[in-house]
Amino acid sequence: MKFLDIVKKILSNWIKKILLYLVLSTPSAKRKKFLQTIKQEKEIKKTNKIINKIYGDQEITVLNGPFKGIKYIDLSIGSKILPKLAGSYEEPIHKWINEIIEKNCYSTIINVGCAEGYYAVGFSKAISKTKVLAFDIN
Repeated sequence: MKFLDIVKKILSNWIKKILLYLVLSTPSAKRKKFLQTIKQEKEIKKTNKIINKIYGDQEITVLNGPFKGIKYIDLSIGSKILPKLAGSYEEPIHKWINEIIEKNCYSTIINVGCAEGYYAVGFSKAISKTKVLAFDIN
């Protein structure tokens, strides 16, 4: 890549970031973000009520699926917590997860984009001899 092409690419990315900032700082964008935050807070409150009804004072654990019985937290980043606790979150890939757990033939599992670590925790508890590395930008 030529020097001029690199400079053009850097400038175009920089300009995109400035335009995005300007758009997101408009009153309507701020209002929309505020309303989304309120909606998320209401959903979290509803979810917490359901979790309290299911678990009460007991430890929160996954109820079904390959990670059944694993202690978990009452928080989920980027997805809903209830399907994770119910064990249905990973249902489309249960067969694959069970195969990995049963074979126990991996020395390391790498979980890129792990969020709060549902799969990382699940695999590390299910296959205690396997090293699990988890990374997330947040």
